[in-house]
Amino acid sequence: MPRRPYTEDEIASLIKEYTTKIITLRDLADASGRNADEISKRFKKRGVRIKPAWEFTRKKRREGPSYEEARKKAYLNADFKCRFCGSTKSIRMHHCDGNQFNNHPENLIVVCEKHHRSIHNRLLEGLQSPIKEVTIKTEVTSSSAHFLENYSGHCKNIHGHDYRIVARVRGLVTSSGFLVDFGKVKKILSQFDHLCINHFVSFNPTAENLCRFFIEEIRHLQPNIAGVQVRVYETKESYAEAEYVVP
Repeated sequence: MPRRPYTEDEIASLIKEYTTKIITLRDLADASGRNADEISKRFKKRGVRIKPAWEFTRKKRREGPSYEEARKKAYLNADFKCRFCGSTKSIRMHHCDGNQFNNHPENLIVVCEKHHRSIHNRLLEGLQSPIKEVTIKTEVTSSSAHFLENYSGHCKNIHGHDYRIVARVRGLVTSSGFLVDFGKVKKILSQFDHLCINHFVSFNPTAENLCRFFIEEIRHLQPNIAGVQVRVYETKESYAEAEYVVP
């Protein structure tokens, strides 16, 4: 099936991408789903200079491991799945800062062909800003009862707390503009409201274990989540805190 003709806006977008970033014509073609020779012809008609390969190595030295080594590690860490949709088809490695020579692990994500193209078309980045991770914060108050097992103090008896539970979630914004729905996080944090926690869990419901429990539930909500931090206050002065970061 023949490709639809380029629009002037598409050509302008490609020229801006090519002239403002350290990116080869081949990478630009892969990201936009177009043919490199075809793009080259369009550029030459508009007087855009085609940069030779040696110019990239002179402008920017490679940082971190080699490309092949970095890609292999990134694929393994991502379990060969797209960061946004979880697809295992046509996956590729994306450099978040736009510098293809920066192979540091924190600069690399694994995405499918569709979302890789979307990133370069600015559909995921919003306001033409560089792609970055964001953090959201939400908190709930949950009035719950519990008792501590294998404990000799007063808390071995059933008693209650007005828990204040604070969660921070970090990760990449999806094409819908969200990291994760606040409502889903709040539902997890408040699931024991007006209940005795011991009746619903198999672990000793200390503040420390509740942090770990909430983190495990939140981090599996979406594949784009890169880190979760939860703080459980039993009183205004006393809390437990735990954090999970994607390895």
